[in-house]
Amino acid sequence: SGEAFISLVDDNLNEENFDGVTEFTNNPGVTFTILPETITNITNTGTDVNLQANNDLIIRSEQQIITDNPDGDGGSITLQAGRTIEVDSNITTDNGNLNILANTTADSGTVGEFRDAGIAEIAIADGVTFNTGTGNLVLNIGDSTSASSGGNITLDSVTANNVTLATGSGTIDVAGSINATGNVALTGNEINLLGGENSVAG
Repeated sequence: SGEAFISLVDDNLNEENFDGVTEFTNNPGVTFTILPETITNITNTGTDVNLQANNDLIIRSEQQIITDNPDGDGGSITLQAGRTIEVDSNITTDNGNLNILANTTADSGTVGEFRDAGIAEIAIADGVTFNTGTGNLVLNIGDSTSASSGGNITLDSVTANNVTLATGSGTIDVAGSINATGNVALTGNEINLLGGENSVAG
C-alpha cells in the first residue's frame, strides 16, 4: 500500500480480506487503514503479521495492540515502510518478535515512485512501551535511498530478549529504559540515553 494506518478510525477501512500481510505492491498508491484487533485476531493464533507501506506507516490508536495466544507464543509483527514509521500505541507481542523497519529500499520490495521525499524516521511517542517477552525487538532505519537519507529513532521503554536499534546516519534517543534478557545493540551517529547509563540492562 502507499500509506498504512492502524487506527480506531474507520475512514478508508479496507480490511475485509486482510490475511496478515499487506505488500508494497498491493494498491501501492492507496491509503490503507485497519483496526488494531484485526492484527491481534491473527497474532493471537500464533500467526505472523507483516504490514508494508511504500511511504509511511502510522499507528494512531488509544487502543493497545496486545497479543495473547492461549495456546503458546504470539505471532511476530513486522512493520515496513519506505519512509517513516510512527507508533502512538503500546505493543505487547506475547513472546513474538517485533520488527519496525523504516527507509526500506527497492531491494526489500518498496515501490520508490510512491515514497515521498523526506528524511525517514522511527518515532515512538512518549510513554509508549513495547514488550516482546522472550521475543526479539528490532528498530532499523535502512541505508540512504535516492529520495532521502535515514533519520532518527526515538523511543521510550522496551522489554525484550535481544534488542537492536540501528540507524546509519541518525540519532538514537532512549527516553526511558531498555530491559533485555539477551543482547542490546545500539548503532547510530549519536546515542542518547536520556534515562541515564543505568537505563539499559542486557
